[in-house]
Amino acid sequence: GTHRDQQPKASNTVVVARWIFMSSTHFRIVVKNCSATELLAKNRSGTSDPYLVFNFDNFKVVKTEVQKKTLNPKWKFEKEFFYETRYADRLDKKKLIVECYNSDLVGSDEFVGFCVVDLHTLANGPVHHSLPLRDGQRAAGRVQFDLEMQEYSTVAIFLRELKLVAPDITNDMFLEYSWTQLDANKKRQSGFTPKPKTITATEALFDTSPFNIQATIHDLMVEGVTVELKAKKTQTHRMLGSKATIKLAKYLQNSQVVNYPFSENLVLENGVAVSQIRGFISVDNLPKTAQVVGGEHTETGCTGRLLLDWLSPPSSFKVRVMAPEKEKEKEKGRDRDRDRDREKKKDEEK
Repeated sequence: GTHRDQQPKASNTVVVARWIFMSSTHFRIVVKNCSATELLAKNRSGTSDPYLVFNFDNFKVVKTEVQKKTLNPKWKFEKEFFYETRYADRLDKKKLIVECYNSDLVGSDEFVGFCVVDLHTLANGPVHHSLPLRDGQRAAGRVQFDLEMQEYSTVAIFLRELKLVAPDITNDMFLEYSWTQLDANKKRQSGFTPKPKTITATEALFDTSPFNIQATIHDLMVEGVTVELKAKKTQTHRMLGSKATIKLAKYLQNSQVVNYPFSENLVLENGVAVSQIRGFISVDNLPKTAQVVGGEHTETGCTGRLLLDWLSPPSSFKVRVMAPEKEKEKEKGRDRDRDRDREKKKDEEK
């Protein structure tokens, strides 16, 4: 047929994505839950043997397995890779091409249809996509898939003018601060304060150094910085080992997080608050994209809810139209998927 002149071609070049944080913008991509409905029949039996090809900006090409004798396939395919670009401000010009083919034992595989999504929509829109396939002007079925596209950034966190407010402070006390989870490089990012800059019986002021983590907006919304009270010599003080967690979500309502005051209780394992930590927090180099919560992307536009008001909406963004109970059920399902993935990673780290 003439389809190859009517639709973009998929490149055969596969570039291996590398986990290197330099001047490029980096994204973690996961493609899964792929299916199609009402595909064109390409076999004499009135069925097809379809598979999908995902061409991600000519950077990575991945292919599902073949499903035999069906016009409504569901693929078990799931693929994770990392994508990098120096032109993140041009995501609307970059494309994901999804092509469907019919596998033939003899000769070339037959083209069924294709659809195209720009990367701005992928990075800022919903995870779920449901789009028509076309062969030229002819309808060729419909494809559904989930695509997670999470931007990672080297985020710098600054804790300034840390003040410990507590009874019986000793001059060998110090604070250890760390990210609550392993970062994207599977490293525990942490630091220590030097000895107190100033100290009284009930207050101590500490200097700190900034520390960097590899994180997405989603990571920053659910994690935080843990501060623990320790001492170099004193071993029996009742406050030692008490911890406070500074959750970042409440400070991310603006795209610029500079010297926000915070105050948290330092709490022992038994839940008793024994002291307080105060200071100022700044977060620099935040990721600029994050996918919306819930919703879906179809040929009529995108629905869902922005994770943060300052994030860019996807193209053709509309208010959520799905019934709340259905939306909650979908979100719960995706939460379960994320929890499963997180537990899997924890098992791998062990």
